[in-house]
Amino acid sequence: MKSGDALDLDVSDLIVPHGNKIVWRYMGMDQFIDLIMKKRLYFVNGTNLTDKYEISIHQEAIDNARKKLKENGASDSEINHKKRILNLKNKPSKAITYVNCWTISREESYALWKIYLDGAKAGVAIKSTVSNLKNSIINNKSNSKKLYMGKVKYGDISNPNDLNRINIITTKKKYYEYENELRLFFLEDPEINSNKKFFKNGMLKIDLDSGKYLSVDIKTLIDEIYVSPFCDKWFFNSFKSLVKEIVPKLSEKVVNSSIKDS
Repeated sequence: MKSGDALDLDVSDLIVPHGNKIVWRYMGMDQFIDLIMKKRLYFVNGTNLTDKYEISIHQEAIDNARKKLKENGASDSEINHKKRILNLKNKPSKAITYVNCWTISREESYALWKIYLDGAKAGVAIKSTVSNLKNSIINNKSNSKKLYMGKVKYGDISNPNDLNRINIITTKKKYYEYENELRLFFLEDPEINSNKKFFKNGMLKIDLDSGKYLSVDIKTLIDEIYVSPFCDKWFFNSFKSLVKEIVPKLSEKVVNSSIKDS
């Protein structure tokens, strides 16, 4: 895992679980086949996350920052100037942030199977550990990004002193707490916020990819491959044979879900 110094992010705000912690990633069959064939993890752009509150400054935090400045004797013009700086420094993060999400849990989750498969029967859950996830990222030219890992915190950032990119990227609303998410992320361009050509009226005006891929060593990444509990019984052997054709050694890691749902 590369250092993050060049992005000027305070990594002390990251909560990194112990390396032995078990993590899961639930996915459809098409996503899994893409992973093992092309040996790459998908990082979605922040603007395409389904939770529209993610990676953004909430109004409560802005109001609290304004209140604190007022209490310290700042004039209205100073407050407005500070507010503009606050938005410029943090708000564009969403468009240049790419994330890959895992769930921290000792056991597989029936609820997450339901959510991530969205009614489909076929799908898998990759079981790994924090250490293996870290060590699976291949250090090559295609992976030139500075990558970060941290546990997501749930709630609102109400303290202005906690407003920084790390906290904004790794904080979600309380009602997503069931995900118990471990987040990998990187920022596309560390210089983007200081370059005026990227902005028009304070808004980001460039087009960025909906997602990007980073190369991984899948044999290091994958401890076990759990087949969806909703699949028909015949599917398991066919799926295992398919995996064996693509990456022979991975077929030994294919197991049935321990959940019985029939």
